[in-house]
Amino acid sequence: MTETALGSGTAMQVAGRIIDRVPPGRLVPVSVAAAVAGFGLFTVQLSADASYWGLCATMLLMGAGGGATMMPAMTAATRGLSHDEAPAASTTVNLITTTSGAAGLAGASVVLSALMNGLVPDGADSEGGALQAVHGMSPQDHAAIAGPLAGAFRHTYLFALALLALALIPALLLPRHDTK
Repeated sequence: MTETALGSGTAMQVAGRIIDRVPPGRLVPVSVAAAVAGFGLFTVQLSADASYWGLCATMLLMGAGGGATMMPAMTAATRGLSHDEAPAASTTVNLITTTSGAAGLAGASVVLSALMNGLVPDGADSEGGALQAVHGMSPQDHAAIAGPLAGAFRHTYLFALALLALALIPALLLPRHDTK
């Protein structure tokens, strides 16, 4: 996860500096597309024996794409508003982001739970569910389900990828020309 934070933090700094020169309708769709590409590449290569460095590279791209959307989206939401209206717009964007993230995470956890049901012996009966039961498995049992378990995570990431791709819709509606 360090790679995602590194990509995100760096991209936020760059995007924050260029948003006054590049309209949000040009920057945000490219940033969302980069995040979708990173997430897609991560999902495609996710397997029990996936390359650690390959996954790290895709997480860096995913973080950069996500990070480069934050400042421009906030700028687009508040640009042109009066000094009194800007705090409400900023709060609204943060509430939408937080609520959407929570709903997406809840949906992904339901998908993963459903996909893991039956993969892990006694997973449904475990106090923490199937994922907690994986932690208590022997190395041999863990190795036996590694492939199907990676498949469950891959399919869950496909769900999240579809949700992330939906972010392209509002990104494409942002102004593509300077509106200052």
